[in-house]
Amino acid sequence: MVTVWMKQKMIAAYEEWQADFVRLQEDGGWEDHHQELRENLIESIGGLPERTPLHARVTGSIERPDFRVEKILFESRPGFYVTANLYLPLLDLRPAKQNQQPPLVFVSSTGAAASLRSGLLPDKAARSGRRVIAVDPRGIGETAQKSLTGQGRFFGSDQEDVAAAYVLGESYLGLRTEDISRAVRYAAGNHAEAIELYAEGQMAVAALHAAFLEPDLISGTQLKNSLVSWESILVRERSFQQLANVVHGCLLHYDLPQLANELEGHLEMILPVDSLGLEILPEGAPLPPGYHDPDKPGLVGTFFSKASFLNPQGEFPLYVLSVDYDNAIEKRGNDWSGIWSGHLLGTATGNIELRGQTDQALSITVDGNSVLTLEDFTGTRSVTVKMEKGSFIP
Repeated sequence: MVTVWMKQKMIAAYEEWQADFVRLQEDGGWEDHHQELRENLIESIGGLPERTPLHARVTGSIERPDFRVEKILFESRPGFYVTANLYLPLLDLRPAKQNQQPPLVFVSSTGAAASLRSGLLPDKAARSGRRVIAVDPRGIGETAQKSLTGQGRFFGSDQEDVAAAYVLGESYLGLRTEDISRAVRYAAGNHAEAIELYAEGQMAVAALHAAFLEPDLISGTQLKNSLVSWESILVRERSFQQLANVVHGCLLHYDLPQLANELEGHLEMILPVDSLGLEILPEGAPLPPGYHDPDKPGLVGTFFSKASFLNPQGEFPLYVLSVDYDNAIEKRGNDWSGIWSGHLLGTATGNIELRGQTDQALSITVDGNSVLTLEDFTGTRSVTVKMEKGSFIP
């Protein structure tokens, strides 16, 4: 009943928006509409604080053949520091050699440190001579919430921070939007240089808000796997790790597609997702090039609170294959199960040994073939898999 009542409120809000849209088409007034939307957005995310000095400082550096990475801190608010990696290309600065692309602000839900891996966007951009700042908005990277167990993972790894912000009258999405905006201003420098913004996953909604609020500084925005709309949360009646992406009362004032429409011509949406994180692909449309290529380290996994793969407890990626589950630490008990999938990267050419140990059941499938199956078996077994150095095997 509660869901039905809330859907009725959403429908009423949408009908009011549609009436306003028709009125704008007939009478004009787009500038007034934009200003009203901006005011509603700012009010919804808790307002915009005073822009105080960033007090940025370098805490370390990493030398790469084509660029240097400086580890930096800057104050998003007085006393709250945001971590970031600044990529500084080592270029021949003669005019003919200069890279003409604007600086890039990169925001990923995996964090700035994880983005240091060779072959990812920051690495490629810096190698081409482009300045990049990979930033950790609060709750990401070095400020990620660590103490999280059980069912809470469905709400996101930052649920404790979201709750703390809410009871203190703050919007967590608004705080992340503020962090990204401050990073954009840091990248722009004193000359207010045009910036391009790229964000993916859980950071995309906050980046969309930042792009809408900073049109004079952000010349173009790319969002990958961004939540398509808050409406989808009510339509699907389920959501996964979206707590940090909602704003109190947002659907009474605006939805994410409205912000996207305002940025038309300056925004590219890549594989948007619904409230469960499932990618929305147009029916019959071909998959984008490289759709199945691995682009993040680790295996994607799900833990279940029952040994029969029942009652999923959320996402649990594996970043290394050598894992030893200690019940004294993990506290999962003796009745659980897990499934992981992804790609193995060959570290050498030849036969590679995979070893598994279980007290109940274990199965390993490589390239569609079951290579190791342990059912009702206690102990250790191994299997040899042929691999090629640098190649991925599903």
